[in-house]
Amino acid sequence: MTTESLHNIIVVENELHAREQAERARAEQWLAEQEIAMRAELQERRASLEVEMEAARQQERENAARRAEEIVSSAKQSAGRLSSVSDEDLRLILGRHLVAMVTGRLP
Repeated sequence: MTTESLHNIIVVENELHAREQAERARAEQWLAEQEIAMRAELQERRASLEVEMEAARQQERENAARRAEEIVSSAKQSAGRLSSVSDEDLRLILGRHLVAMVTGRLP
């Protein structure tokens, strides 16, 4: 092999190495840009999910408060109906139930 051929081979190898380095640098830059973009998108999604989650929590709080009010109202109505039962009516009801329990004829 001649010196000129060796020189040409070295020039081509150097050129290939330079292209490889340039491509590697472009790839690293692209990866860095993609990482930044993905982190930004992740932050946006996280913020959006937090807003949605807080809205869902608030809705559930409101639903729970409404159900609690309904239960309390129903309990008050039941207590009102029970408080209107006379002592004599309670004795009759209790007597029937005691007789049924003693005789084993439970309803």
